[in-house]
Amino acid sequence: MTWSRRGAVQTCRRHTLVVQAAQRCRALSLVADVPIGTFLSGGLDSSIISALAKLHNAHLHTFSIGFADDPYFDESNHAEAVAKHIGSTHSVQTNA
Repeated sequence: MTWSRRGAVQTCRRHTLVVQAAQRCRALSLVADVPIGTFLSGGLDSSIISALAKLHNAHLHTFSIGFADDPYFDESNHAEAVAKHIGSTHSVQTNA
């Protein structure tokens, strides 16, 4: 596979369209009469959704689950870092 300027431009356009579509979907789904929150697992997709949600909701709440007895599955540290970065009010429930 070789690099081409045309291919790079097309990829950037597709990426821009995907981001714009995601932002429109998030904006539409964030209309509510109650506080809005997202589950922040620490993975890429929940991080992106939470960041997009924060763009449309100044008082976003994020939630995650920690696994104190199994550090391999515990992504709560990453989730807390994402929450701090996007400026959400974050809560973690840990199985202690």
